[in-house]
Amino acid sequence: MSPAEAFRLDATRPTPARAQLMWTIAPGYYLYRDRFRFESAIGEALPALALPSGQHKDDPYFGPTEIFRDQVVIEIGLDTIGDTGADAAIRVISQGCADMGICFPPQSTQLRLATGARGPFLPDGVTAGSAVRPAADARDPLAAFSDSSEGVEKNTLPFIRVGSNTALDALLAEAKRRGVPAMLDFYAAWCIPCREMETRTLSMPAVRDALADSLLLRVDLSSRPPSAAPLLARFGLERPPAILFFDRRGEERIDRRVVGFMESGPFAARVRQATR
Repeated sequence: MSPAEAFRLDATRPTPARAQLMWTIAPGYYLYRDRFRFESAIGEALPALALPSGQHKDDPYFGPTEIFRDQVVIEIGLDTIGDTGADAAIRVISQGCADMGICFPPQSTQLRLATGARGPFLPDGVTAGSAVRPAADARDPLAAFSDSSEGVEKNTLPFIRVGSNTALDALLAEAKRRGVPAMLDFYAAWCIPCREMETRTLSMPAVRDALADSLLLRVDLSSRPPSAAPLLARFGLERPPAILFFDRRGEERIDRRVVGFMESGPFAARVRQATR
């Protein structure tokens, strides 16, 4: 299910100075309360006038947080936009996950609303995604992760975050079905070699080119989530950093694992060897 299907957004502008946004959230999915951002067309922050409390969740990605299920309505102020008699062009950023353990990248949606009218609004596409180019099929398990680069820093690899062995199996099965290789990155923000890999290796053009056809997966251990322990145990790992490669048949190339830091040149060569 794509984010547009999982998190259906309807918008109205009841007064020139106020917009009302309503998300209808599919069963098995949720939105993070603290991941909403609202901006004008030129990037100025817009205030949330009414942001309800959410359900408490001990989240595997962000620790203790609040989430919304089923439906949420948020009102935002438009006073700073200027001419309140004109259509309001705003950008809405949100992020959500599926209970099965797959977390979508932040989603950016452009809305243009006339006073007293509902919509229309046009999705801008996701702000990050996998290197796999998905088919135009709403049933596609990876359809949420398009190859759109709008809003993505040029040196940031677009990973799909994985929170369970079940989610990993589903993603690897889909990669195998398509005949594309996959890379699985065990990462944590508190891990110095992980940060070095991100800034000195994974951001390099040669590495990005080598990974262009790969499905990029990441297990984020930054908050030390309990759900990550089975993933580490599955591959006999104790801590990050570790990068694993799966060939087009879905088999791990154990001989090509990278544990610890590796410079971009040798790493790019390792990628080509592991994914051919």
